[in-house]
Parts: sequence; structure tokens; C-alpha cells
Amino acid sequence: MSDDRGPRARLLLTSAQNPRVKEAAGLRERRARERAGRVLVEGAREIDRALRSGWAPLEVFAAEELLSREARALVGELERRLPHASVVGVSAAVFEKLALREGSDGLVVIFERREVTLAQALGGERPLVLALHGVEKPGNIGALARSADGCGATGMVLLEGCSDPMAPQAIRASLGTVFSVPVATATSEALREAAQARGLPVIAAALGEAARPPWEHRLAEGAIVLLGAEATGLPDVWLASATGRVLIPMRGIADSLNVAAAGAMLLYEALKQRSASPGGGAHRGR
Repeated sequence: MSDDRGPRARLLLTSAQNPRVKEAAGLRERRARERAGRVLVEGAREIDRALRSGWAPLEVFAAEELLSREARALVGELERRLPHASVVGVSAAVFEKLALREGSDGLVVIFERREVTLAQALGGERPLVLALHGVEKPGNIGALARSADGCGATGMVLLEGCSDPMAPQAIRASLGTVFSVPVATATSEALREAAQARGLPVIAAALGEAARPPWEHRLAEGAIVLLGAEATGLPDVWLASATGRVLIPMRGIADSLNVAAAGAMLLYEALKQRSASPGGGAHRGR
């Protein structure tokens, strides 16, 4: 077991060209993450939330001179969870190659990527699901995961054109909540079929005469809230097949909200309705 003096590293890496370091740094790219089935997580808060959500750590890189108090407290738990109880020490220069941002607490952990099925994201009683189409910015994905976590959503479904929810920027923007919210990747066709099979309404954020404000939609008994990118919106196939359209009234000169702000508003309207219903608040299935 480790203590507050830092990791008991069996190895100290001082070269950024070390193959182990280069392989870990490569996980900042989506293709490398998908190929390896691994995720790079930096920052004590995000690492802690991944651990608490049951994600399996595979490899740890720690820069002794950069470790924050919170990161030091995590070292012992990480050593206990690793098969060989090893933490790899790295120099500050090497750590800069691994971490994308400043203030990463001197700790980077490689986790085994957990795949979530569409059925898992739609699970639970009265599921409340956030579905996204064409949302390319990982920061928006992370911010929406944070809102989904906050209102107890069943899960998220990322459709065509969406960023990877395991991108470092998405993980950071989510404050690590992306590990606790079941996030599935699916095609639009698969989501439509699953929604029909479960009898779940799909409420699409869109303009037009048929669109109604959020409080006029029934969201208490289960629903899929679908949003597209702010610039392009949703494709025609979704506008034609959605159960209903929802718009957020705008009273100023702007005609729309950022997708992350719009998603948060719609999710919390759903939570308000669900909290007032006999069944109580949202329920997250596992």
C-alpha cells in the first residue's frame, strides 16, 4: 500500500520517446483509443470518478514532483486495483507529453474502455435519454453528460457525426461524469427501432410551426430528447419520424442556444415534470 509520500514506482521514465510513453500519449487520438480499447484520463477528480464508476485501471503514470494532495490519495487505491500493483514514475517533462492541460495533478491513468449498448442506455423504468446527432465538439458532449448526470438521466446515445465521449476534452468538460452516465453509440436507424420497440417518444429539438415549448410536452413517463448541432440542426429523416418537436422560446436577438445549454434546459424540464409525477424523479438504470 502507498502512503502520502507518493507512489512507490518500480520504474522511472525520463524520455518522451519511450515506447510506453508514446503509446499512452497516442490515446489522445480517437482512432488510437478505439483500436486499443483504452482511454487516457488525467486529473485526480476525473480519475476518482472513473474508479467510483467501476472502470478498470490498466496503467498509471505519476510525476512525483507534480502530484497534488488529491492525486497522492489516489495512488494507494490505484496500486491495489492494478494486477501487479505498479505505478510508473515519470519526469515532469514526460508528464507534459502525456497530459493535455495544465493542472492535471501529476497523474494520468489508462483505463480499459467500457462499451455501453443501446439497450443499457435506454434501460430502467421511465427512461430519460439524451440523444445527439452531429454534435462534433467534445466540450459540448462533456457538458451534456454533466447535465445528464445531474438530472439522473438513464443514459445518452450518440448518433452519426458526434465526437468521441472519451476524448480528453469531453472527459474534462464532463468533470468525470461521462464515466457514470451510460453513453452508447448507435445509428439513427437503430435508435428509431429501439424507441418504437419500447414505445418511447422521441422529442426532437427543432423549429417550425409544429414545435411546442418544453412544458407542453409530456416527459414524465419516459422519453428520448433528441438534439442536433446548433448550426445544422437535425436531418429531415428525424424531423419526419420524431414523435414531437420541441423549441426553446427566445426573447432576445439570438435565435438559438448553444446545444449544451439547450440540452440542459430540456433535461431539467423533464426532471421537473418527473419529480412532480407520482413516480418521483428520474431513475437511472444500470
